Amino acid sequence: SASPLLKADAIAAMDEIRRVHLLNKKGIRNYKALGDAVGMRDIGIHLVRINHGDESTEYHTHYCDEEFVYILSGRGITEKRAAIRHGTLPVTS
Repeated sequence: SASPLLKADAIAAMDEIRRVHLLNKKGIRNYKALGDAVGMRDIGIHLVRINHGDESTEYHTHYCDEEFVYILSGRGITEKRAAIRHGTLPVTS
């Protein structure tokens, strides 16, 4: 069974998973599935790295859940064209 504790060195050692969005070929995310690593089943937690020039996804809506992004470094633009940067927490519901 998964350990409920995930330390920084274990996160750094995890392999990244590269995903290209089906509807947006510029939507390329490199991520580590942190929630899976600690056995979470109802909440997904991912450490996502987006290369300069790539996009995270396309504008979309979730009808049954909420989603948040906390920016650790870098900057970007939300679907409503608001500038965001590290230390920002844009939330959609």
